[in-house]
Amino acid sequence: MRVGLLCSLLVACGFTAPGAPPARGLDPGPDARSVGSDGPSVLTPQAFVEKLVALECAQAFVCKPQYPTSSTTPFDIEWGTDLADCLLTDRDYLARDTIAAAVTVGRISFDPGSAAICLASPGIPSTCTTLFAEDYDFAEPCYLALAGHVPDGSGCTTGWECARTSQCFHGTCSRQ
Repeated sequence: MRVGLLCSLLVACGFTAPGAPPARGLDPGPDARSVGSDGPSVLTPQAFVEKLVALECAQAFVCKPQYPTSSTTPFDIEWGTDLADCLLTDRDYLARDTIAAAVTVGRISFDPGSAAICLASPGIPSTCTTLFAEDYDFAEPCYLALAGHVPDGSGCTTGWECARTSQCFHGTCSRQ
């Protein structure tokens, strides 16, 4: 949810997501390629998660002055003391290799084209208040980029493994 919250803040505070250069990985097709000085590169599941979390963290810090004083969790606990800390404490960022492994075994499908579209326009809410309320969803391409196939009642290690309308609670996919 932190990722979604950060994404909301980015839009709310006027942040425009930069074009995300893809990282090296498997060849998903031409729509996820870019050409750099060392040839074509491709967006991987890990790079997608890293970039999405980085966008959310960046927006949280842009909106930090508007963080609710009534929150029971201080900003530095929720988002970290700086951008690096925000990344290194985010559960999706920490699970990026687990997410990639789940892609490899078919528990998650990865679509690099949708990932690139998501990073260009992640659907971040237009207000910092919404970002900090953590009551939003990413744009649909973000969910198409990493689509979970684990049914409710089955085991999971990350929410990305679960079907779109479910989350991973205590190691089991279920609807809230």
